Amino acid sequence: MEPQELTNEILLESILDCTDFVSNEVPNLYKSVKKSLPKSDEIFFMNFVEDENKEDNYYGYVYDKKNTVMYEYSFQDSKLLKNSKLSLIEKDVSKLTTKDILELPALNLL
Repeated sequence: MEPQELTNEILLESILDCTDFVSNEVPNLYKSVKKSLPKSDEIFFMNFVEDENKEDNYYGYVYDKKNTVMYEYSFQDSKLLKNSKLSLIEKDVSKLTTKDILELPALNLL
């Protein structure tokens, strides 16, 4: 079997699947980002990484389509303390590469 080429359509599907996963499976992260970006009506998650120690720490990138801004995020969701902590750092998309975000070439399809 030949390896499947990562076309922009496959990368777009990856972005949409990741965003759907976060919104349904990690709703506190999704809600926190939406609250922190109130002027954005569409956000898309990429490179979602879950902490291996089951401590509810998450990392990755989120793209604000309306304002064409990429953010690197880290999120700690402490269910025991009923507290969460979100960090968003704006990133210059022109300085990012596919080593940072594999789905970068598909941004124009959103």
